Amino acid sequence: MQNKGFVSGKQFFTSEVENALNVQINNELVASYHYLSMANYFARDTVALPGATKFFFKQSEEETKHGRKLMEYVHKRGGIVKLHPIKPPQHDITTLEEALLFSQNLEKSNNNSIVELHKIASNNNDFDLTNFIEEFYLKEQIEEINMFTILCNKLRRMGPGIGEYFIDKELNELAEKDN
Repeated sequence: MQNKGFVSGKQFFTSEVENALNVQINNELVASYHYLSMANYFARDTVALPGATKFFFKQSEEETKHGRKLMEYVHKRGGIVKLHPIKPPQHDITTLEEALLFSQNLEKSNNNSIVELHKIASNNNDFDLTNFIEEFYLKEQIEEINMFTILCNKLRRMGPGIGEYFIDKELNELAEKDN
């Protein structure tokens, strides 16, 4: 809804691009919700993996930041953010390995969505958005996928029990990095 009598800065910002950005905002917030769910699972006194707890809380915060950055971008372009409903996570994660595999797949799915957003921007000659995606999203997604792949393989190599202990320590270090 446009406010009558006010000037909009909207230029070269198609409704297709705006809709795709709103979908990606939702994807980022859904990912945040999944990480929040995992953090709370690992925080249980019957699970007691403090490194995983801290790490997945940080992942949740990162995904929320990604969503907010996209929201700010939509506003700068003169668009309207339309938030979609977020369903509660429906996963039954009971091990650190399951959480790492789920996270890897979540990041792959998010990467696919970002690549699709980039294609839509390219097809609409939205060069500002393609540059924005390349600068802030694509490289980071590949790094996230790689990180979860390596963590999962390390855990499999060490095995359950002691492997979870060492990966929990590594997750704690990763969570404290850049703080």
